[in-house]
Amino acid sequence: MQEREIFNISSTRRNPVLADGRLGYMERQGSGFKKITESYRAAHNYRDELEPKFYSDASSFQVTLYNLNYGTAENVAVEEEKAALEWEKVAFEAKKTAFERSISGLRLNKPTKDNTSAGKMLSKIKELDLIVSAPEQGRGKYIFVEAKEQRCYQSPQDD
Repeated sequence: MQEREIFNISSTRRNPVLADGRLGYMERQGSGFKKITESYRAAHNYRDELEPKFYSDASSFQVTLYNLNYGTAENVAVEEEKAALEWEKVAFEAKKTAFERSISGLRLNKPTKDNTSAGKMLSKIKELDLIVSAPEQGRGKYIFVEAKEQRCYQSPQDD
C-alpha cells in the first residue's frame, strides 16, 4: 500500500463482522482512504506535511492522522469567533447610537408624578384637600382626609 496511489486502491471490506456491527458507515463502504484524505485537504488549516499516512503489511494496516491544530496559535476558530463578536459589538453600538439620536429630538422625560395621568389626578385630589401625604406609612403614600363638612365636588371641564 505504501507504494500505491491512495486514490487508486479499490474499496474492500476487510472485516465484514466489524463493518456491519461496530464501525459504521465508513467501514461498510470499504477502505475510506480517499474520503479521509479529501477531508483533511479540505480543512482550512491543512498543510502538506500533515497529510494522513497509510501503512500496511500482510495482516493489517495503520493510518496516522496528524492533529491539524497542533502548533498553531491558540485556536484559529477562537480568534475568528472573537473577530465576529467584535463586529457584532460594533454593529450594536452603531444601532444604539442611531436610536439614541432618533429619540433625543422627542424630548421624552422619565415618568414622574407630575407628567403622568395618574400623577396629574393625584395633584388635583391633593389641591382639593381630599388626601394628605402619609410619610409614616411609606414614601408616596396618602390617606383620605375626613370631611368636616359635606363638600360638593364639581368635575372641572376638560383642559
